[in-house]
Amino acid sequence: MDSISLDKRTKIFFSVNDKMIGRIPTKSNLKRNGSDNSLYLGMSNNELIQALIKKIFSYSDIEEFNNKNFEMRSYGHLFEVITNINNEGQLQLKIGGNGTMHSIFVSYQMFKEKNINLDEIIILVDFKNNVVEIKEISEVAI
Repeated sequence: MDSISLDKRTKIFFSVNDKMIGRIPTKSNLKRNGSDNSLYLGMSNNELIQALIKKIFSYSDIEEFNNKNFEMRSYGHLFEVITNINNEGQLQLKIGGNGTMHSIFVSYQMFKEKNINLDEIIILVDFKNNVVEIKEISEVAI
């Protein structure tokens, strides 16, 4: 798994060959209610992230990323992931609706049978297998 840092707080993890992309979620992403269901991937005018997105999805233009729907599954949950470019030019992965990432995280903790620090996980979206998975940072070769 490779990674790039967009700024001090935003590190994107990816595998072009496996068509995977993700990041460390924010506390707001993992709220049970009133959650932010979008994983921010950077700005559409950033050439580095633009090249990465185009390579992962085999797009010729970054605008192709906007408003694509994918049916996904994760630890017993079924939901939709929508790729989005918002009005400010932010590239986003919208994962389900309110509380979906929280439910995925809770299911992952039950699967692992241990409590896991929120700052030590990555939410990865696998577009090859239509799966959203959680990885502990220590599991990922960076």
